[in-house]
Amino acid sequence: MRQVSADTDLVMHLETHHQSDNGVPLDDMALTRLARDAVQASGRCGPRVGALSMSVACVDVEQMRAENMRLRSVDAPTDVLSCGHYSDMADLRVTEITHVFLGEVILCYTYIVRYAQQDGIDPLKAFCTAFVHGVLHLTGLHHGVRMFRVQDEVVARFMHSGTK
Repeated sequence: MRQVSADTDLVMHLETHHQSDNGVPLDDMALTRLARDAVQASGRCGPRVGALSMSVACVDVEQMRAENMRLRSVDAPTDVLSCGHYSDMADLRVTEITHVFLGEVILCYTYIVRYAQQDGIDPLKAFCTAFVHGVLHLTGLHHGVRMFRVQDEVVARFMHSGTK
């Protein structure tokens, strides 16, 4: 478990599980920074929440296919899945709880790299985009203009920070 404080009061705890032989392009510190920025940019977390935690699993293609089947009844691998702990994120805006478990983001780095190569996208940027996408789903955002705008802004900030 990794704990990182920012220049804000929000502390992010990340528990990572690398079940795939393929390494991920970011260390836990960078993943934590990305997750914290995504949560803050989502605007979905109230001021009383001082600490958040989530689990991040990196799996191979077959494991991702199995998870996608289990969670969504889709018999195909995908790049990212999110398993949120909250059904109504309004709870996070008004909660008295100071430490909140958001849920789990499951990533398939092999599949992300395949997408990136097919689309001519930098694999690191594709990985960051998939990860942030999963985190934003944990905050309760759904596909739409706002979600994709926040996702693009968070990834752009990270890619331009020079401290990956």
